[in-house]
Amino acid sequence: MFFRRARVSSNDNHTTPEPPVLETRIGRDSTIEGNVNSDGHVIVEGRVLGVLRVQRCTVEFDAHVEGQIIADEVFVRGRVTGPIRGYHVHLMPDAEVDGDVVSETLAMDSGARLTGSVWRSEDPLDEGTPAKTKPASVDADENSREVELWANRRLESYRPIATVRPR
Repeated sequence: MFFRRARVSSNDNHTTPEPPVLETRIGRDSTIEGNVNSDGHVIVEGRVLGVLRVQRCTVEFDAHVEGQIIADEVFVRGRVTGPIRGYHVHLMPDAEVDGDVVSETLAMDSGARLTGSVWRSEDPLDEGTPAKTKPASVDADENSREVELWANRRLESYRPIATVRPR
């Protein structure tokens, strides 16, 4: 009785609730010209002409984004004309992307179309480090390409690996 501690009125085991994630929806009949900055989730159902710099971005089926998307997570179901930078980029079955993708992880479902280059980066949101230069033209003759790749080798022991068919 004399040495008993007073009870603590608060419980330290309870976690503090996280603030709700802000969600912004750009409607089907809306067209936004300019840059959009948000610390929440932006759902594009209409048209955006400019840069989207958000925490999380979803481009819906009939939506069209003309410009750059910079976000932690990007989900594309509609059409994007411009580069995408994000830690995780997911291209859904009806997605059409015409631009480069710089990401840490990329998921591309069957039916999605991507016209551009894909670059992996540990920090894709850092715009200070530009994406690598474009790869060599695909239209080049394959033999001349092989010669071009191996022309700068000084040792003769370097050569392309030949495919061996098992017996």
